[in-house]
Amino acid sequence: MKLTLSTVLLQDLVDKAIKGASQNKMIPLTSLLEIELKGGVLTLTTTDATNTLKVFAREIKGGDFRVVVPVDLFYKLVSKVTTEHITLELKENSLEVVGNGTYQLDLLLDEDGTLVKFPEYEFKEEGEPTKLKPETVKTLLTSNKAALAQTMENPALTGYYFGDQVITSDTFKICGQAEQVFNKPTLLPGELVDLLSLCGDFEIDVYRDGQQLLFKAGNVIIHGWELDLLSEFPVEAISSYLNQDFPSMCKINRRSFMEALDRLALFVSPYDRNGVYLTFTDKGLQIVSKQKNSDELLPYKESKNFKDFVCYVDILMLDDQVSAQTGEDLELWYGHETALKMVSGKVTQIVALLLDEEGAV
Repeated sequence: MKLTLSTVLLQDLVDKAIKGASQNKMIPLTSLLEIELKGGVLTLTTTDATNTLKVFAREIKGGDFRVVVPVDLFYKLVSKVTTEHITLELKENSLEVVGNGTYQLDLLLDEDGTLVKFPEYEFKEEGEPTKLKPETVKTLLTSNKAALAQTMENPALTGYYFGDQVITSDTFKICGQAEQVFNKPTLLPGELVDLLSLCGDFEIDVYRDGQQLLFKAGNVIIHGWELDLLSEFPVEAISSYLNQDFPSMCKINRRSFMEALDRLALFVSPYDRNGVYLTFTDKGLQIVSKQKNSDELLPYKESKNFKDFVCYVDILMLDDQVSAQTGEDLELWYGHETALKMVSGKVTQIVALLLDEEGAV
């Protein structure tokens, strides 16, 4: 079996496919890449043992062809080839790759000497798909992801909650995207949502079969499962913060705010919990380091129910949230004893305040 492909095409496919492989040393299958040509369709498959990623190209010339190789080695090799075409030829126990030179890659075989098989999932693709817009995915992977829990202290918080809005939280930060995607509450794992970045600017068709989901867009197919922790996600408590009224608001330029936070972050210390004071004054928003050795004043573009207010916040946490927004302006809602709310377009973010011995909340 022999297959000759455009190098650029194969590089693009492999660059996508490797993102579906977790390369967990305890699970050998997660370090493998399946390359299959069948009926003129070339499909590359990887898995993290839970989610399966397939990327494909149509109208490929050649007979049926299937190999399984180490994904990391194949990716590194293909990415360095500079010839116009790459040839893949199946030898007895290896894959011969011909580009700038000739390279032999060991095939991955089962105990019976046949090629390793990726598990097949049984999925009933029925009914009209749910549509997932590219701008919704972009916000998932920026604003929502910035508030996603990164530890397993509460496993449910490592997922994206899809209800009447999309919610993520690690208990110190909350993000709500005002977009209803599914017709019933759904909790998706972060690893599955990350793969949606491969769909680019395509609208995604989403099919559901029980707890299984299938995402289709462009030349990408993603199969995954809901997190079976929906009942443990504290949606009511989190939503109460998102919907809570804050007495005062000021609107500022988001980029100016972000750049000021970046500069002032150079003057904070973990001993002070990376804290800075946000002082809402009649002249603008003043940001002052804990040691009082640096400060900046940002003008308001608009204000509502203004009152003087001082709060103490982790600047690194705040900067992460502001950087994850995309709008030109940012509404800062303040006056609450425990949190600061930021709103831009369809996205609402909550950041917990720090307690400070000098009297600021």
